[in-house]
Amino acid sequence: MKPPPTVDDVESWLKRCQEMKDLAQKIINGEIGGIAGSRQMAAYRDSLHVWDAEEFRIFCGIDSETDHLPIGHVRQHWSAAALKEKDAEIKGMEDSYRARAVESAIKILEKFK
Repeated sequence: MKPPPTVDDVESWLKRCQEMKDLAQKIINGEIGGIAGSRQMAAYRDSLHVWDAEEFRIFCGIDSETDHLPIGHVRQHWSAAALKEKDAEIKGMEDSYRARAVESAIKILEKFK
């Protein structure tokens, strides 16, 4: 894929594309969870100037629907009891979104060859 016309720094754009493709592969391989991966992938939509790209919509949706869940470093600020409760919800959401996240990650790899 060629950079959109709104991109000024093609070299940086290409670097971000590679980072995004690496993330997509980690989502496919199960090396990163769907929620954490979606939060990161949603950010690439903006930095790559692909706001209308359908492949990113699922990640933005997952991010939006799970933004109340403690993922990553924020967990250190939560109590053990609260984390136990939220971990069950996280597991359910991860299971629910996995197939769609993988499907979108595959489409992204194909689009950004």
